[in-house]
Amino acid sequence: MANLVEQLKAEHVQLKQILKKAGDFSKPAVERIGLLSEVKKGLLAHLGKEDRELYPVLSGVAQHNQEVRRILEVFAKDMEEIAPQVLAFFEKYEDVQWVSEKMRTDIAFPAEFGQDLERLVVLLGLRIGREEATLYPTYDRVAMKAA
Repeated sequence: MANLVEQLKAEHVQLKQILKKAGDFSKPAVERIGLLSEVKKGLLAHLGKEDRELYPVLSGVAQHNQEVRRILEVFAKDMEEIAPQVLAFFEKYEDVQWVSEKMRTDIAFPAEFGQDLERLVVLLGLRIGREEATLYPTYDRVAMKAA
């Protein structure tokens, strides 16, 4: 079970590395936008793993543990707030050809992309930090007691 947390943390590292590459303006726009589809795919896989393996264990404990219930409520509310923003980013930048054309023809678009990407990095970075500081240690404690 503790291996799950290690896997999830490794996925966080991988997502942050790909996001950093996507923000490298010395690379062609097509390459950077292509990396965003990797981030989206990795993020969805990561969330799926959490939904299948992490949250069911915590939800079971939350039925009789108020602290765990409160943590899950906070994380659910947090996800409700950031998910629409993250999805909107990926929708806006999913068409590689359109984005590449905008990068070439609209002088303000690269700055807009940079700002949007920075916002995504901050949103995901904050969420990742909260998960690693609170959610994952809670899971480890629960998993250790269950073992």
